[in-house]
Amino acid sequence: RSGTIPPLPWSNFAPPLSAWRVSGLKDWLFWPTFEREITMSEMSPLRRRMIEDMTIRNLSPATQRSYLHAVTKFSRYFGRSPDRLGLEDVRAFQVHLVSTGLSWPALNQTVCALRFFFGVTLGHDEIPERIAYPRTPSKLGSEQDLLKIVR
Repeated sequence: RSGTIPPLPWSNFAPPLSAWRVSGLKDWLFWPTFEREITMSEMSPLRRRMIEDMTIRNLSPATQRSYLHAVTKFSRYFGRSPDRLGLEDVRAFQVHLVSTGLSWPALNQTVCALRFFFGVTLGHDEIPERIAYPRTPSKLGSEQDLLKIVR
């Protein structure tokens, strides 16, 4: 089994081996083995910092896993470390997620994770303010449907 990258425990997705060759991506991602637990000293400083920031703010373990998963997906989508990505990359990633049919609550959670990462972990004050939250589609339908109901 040498030469393969084990998947993350919360995902069935494992990137191709070529992902290891991308500059900076290896620094952000860590691949846990099933033989032992990954310690904080074995992961990248950026991921460790994000986990510490979430722990300080008393985010639940489920929220921490979700945020880490969202930032990892963001990083994998562009093939670069997330600290090397910016606002236009976040927008392109949001467009990609909407086009794949991701549910609105999941999209909202991804936005929260990216806002946390850029605002708290990286300390960029201007980027989180500009990352737009998705609006839930109206359940009432179009204006024409409403007019039909009134008649």
